[in-house]
Amino acid sequence: METLFEWKELTRRNDPESSKEAAREMVTSGNLAKAEQLAYSLIMNHPGLTAREIEELKDLERCTIQRRVSKLVEKGLVVKGEMKTQSNGRKAATLYTRSALSIRKPR
Repeated sequence: METLFEWKELTRRNDPESSKEAAREMVTSGNLAKAEQLAYSLIMNHPGLTAREIEELKDLERCTIQRRVSKLVEKGLVVKGEMKTQSNGRKAATLYTRSALSIRKPR
């Protein structure tokens, strides 16, 4: 399974070696690719929800989706939409796949 990211993109220069090793393991084991695909698929199937709302809806661990969003946005696969207030009272961006957003907006 191919990942969108290199392990070096997951760490900072000053991170301890254990963090760098964990990042390498995430990439080489395929777990990162699975997490990316899960996040993308859930965003695609639940457009307009925030990462936290998707996690709550699917009973996922906290940050399962949130950790992947910034890189999916950076790669142009996911787009942040309007801000909305979540159940915890905090505002967060709604999420859409690029294709879902183009379908959603009238031409």
